[in-house]
Amino acid sequence: MYFETGRDNSKHYARQDNLCVPHFHQSVEILYVLRGEKKVFIGDGAYVLQPHDTLICSPYVMHHFLPDKTGEQIVVTCPVEYCPQFGKLCERMQPSVPVFHDYKKELLPLFLLLENCHNEILFTGLVNTILGKFIQQTPFVPLQKSRERTLVERIVSYLDEHYTENVTLRSLAKEFGYSPNYFSYIFKRHFHSGLPEYLGGVRIRKSIPLLKTRNVSDVYFLCGFNSPQQYFLHFKKTYGCTPKEFLQNAKRQ
Repeated sequence: MYFETGRDNSKHYARQDNLCVPHFHQSVEILYVLRGEKKVFIGDGAYVLQPHDTLICSPYVMHHFLPDKTGEQIVVTCPVEYCPQFGKLCERMQPSVPVFHDYKKELLPLFLLLENCHNEILFTGLVNTILGKFIQQTPFVPLQKSRERTLVERIVSYLDEHYTENVTLRSLAKEFGYSPNYFSYIFKRHFHSGLPEYLGGVRIRKSIPLLKTRNVSDVYFLCGFNSPQQYFLHFKKTYGCTPKEFLQNAKRQ
């Protein structure tokens, strides 16, 4: 899980099998399933989404999408400035359930319109209509931020800053004042993986901008990996392809 600031300043749209390591951001993220089953983790909950299910990731709520090679989803991420009323609501309230089903398929045309929408006013209107439908169908309850949740956010920030270092479970537990066993329990409960898997995902994400200007032989070391083999293994686990294939796909999009 990491705090992603890159999408807090601009809108983002993707239609594909969307996957991500655990992360959170200030932006609102919306996922709509077109086909297949999509397993997602959000907050402390896990859901298996079906076609026409919609997931709403409120600001600063941690989420994680597992891959589904036969599936396809639309993901829209937009800064909270696009939906200030929803952002204000989420400062004190949270949805009782972050998923709702588009029974009448009313939302699908709105998501499809967003794909090539360059009109800021129209984009804002479409996003707020989707969020309005969500609020209409979903009860909201008072927001409760636990001490453990605050700890998780501190861990995220620390790893985002120290990802190139030789961070171990023992050193991380000592940094935050916990025993290794209890810290391991907290980590796996919230991150849905062990430290090596999560830290590998953070390092891979950090390597993407470097890949555009440097050789892989330079990139793996700069991002904290001990060998190119280790880098390739984590890259394929995170994105389902090699760095070269990733760059080729990015150029086609």
